[in-house]
Amino acid sequence: MSKTIKVSDSVHYQLGLKGNKNDTYNDIIQRLIDESNEEFTDEEAKIFNERIEKFEKGDYSETIKLDIDKELKKIG
Repeated sequence: MSKTIKVSDSVHYQLGLKGNKNDTYNDIIQRLIDESNEEFTDEEAKIFNERIEKFEKGDYSETIKLDIDKELKKIG
């Protein structure tokens, strides 16, 4: 049984960017759900926690500056 869901034009566009050539939107959404349920490995968690600790101490050496307005214009 299929269902219809409403998404904005922006979300539709972004979903399309996440897909491969023959993916359906169902495939894309399922992959995103699966990825969101994945847990970090212990090594990944250690790296992320170290970076968070540096950031909280004011060390931004492993971050990048992002122009959010410019990035939002890219996705419409």
